[in-house]
Amino acid sequence: MRILMIIMTLSLMLSANIGVYTSQGKKIMSISKSELEKLFLKKIDTINGIKVTPIDNSNPEVLQTFYKMYINKTPQQLHAYWAKQALSNNKRPPQKLADHKIAQLLSGQQTVIAYTQGTLSEGIRLTVR
Repeated sequence: MRILMIIMTLSLMLSANIGVYTSQGKKIMSISKSELEKLFLKKIDTINGIKVTPIDNSNPEVLQTFYKMYINKTPQQLHAYWAKQALSNNKRPPQKLADHKIAQLLSGQQTVIAYTQGTLSEGIRLTVR
């Protein structure tokens, strides 16, 4: 059963087309996996000297796939991390928004990095290195 779950997770990760986006006005064209992890775990709040706000996707499957692919955390690990952060550092997880709200933020706010499955016409798709 465990092997089946691993295979299913790997196939989901391979088939998922998770894109990481930022606002068009920003000079951020790429981001390292390490920077992305630190940003979404709120360990840093700037990329290339630019203050940015991470936004989570409200779709549970997209959120789970993103965190497995880029942050290397399961939903249980993520829940435990944020519970600890809330108690010790008074930090909260990134705001969760639907794709259409993410698109609105990308077209209007200059300080957002978000992700979605597929493509968005708003924002610049970042290269994750």
